[in-house]
Amino acid sequence: MQMSRKEKDEKELQQTVLDLLCDLTQIFTKSEEESDILVVTFFFKRAHPEFVMKHAATKLYPHKTQIEEKNVKFFNDNQYIFGALPQDRVEYYRDVIINTKRISKNNMECIWEYLDAMIALVEPHVKHYIK
Repeated sequence: MQMSRKEKDEKELQQTVLDLLCDLTQIFTKSEEESDILVVTFFFKRAHPEFVMKHAATKLYPHKTQIEEKNVKFFNDNQYIFGALPQDRVEYYRDVIINTKRISKNNMECIWEYLDAMIALVEPHVKHYIK
């Protein structure tokens, strides 16, 4: 049975999230950071692709403008993007991205590119499937 366009987009979005997490292991190399990424990766691997799409449609897509503008305030305003982590770890990553400037411009650009790709996958879903 052939997958529908919707199902293909859902699977592609899930894979994009997993690819981002894989790339983040090159940025966040401390042992506790690697553990956090492993937890989030496990969560997204086990999540149904439709859930990932709905989550992105309701939590990520409303901030499309901030993402397009590459506004780092996005990471402060939308801490849920750090997923299934305890609040102290969510705050840790927010601070690393916003305050410490530990992430290079190239790595930040890579993160924005992933977010742009996610928005591109979510947008048709929002327009055609969410009522």
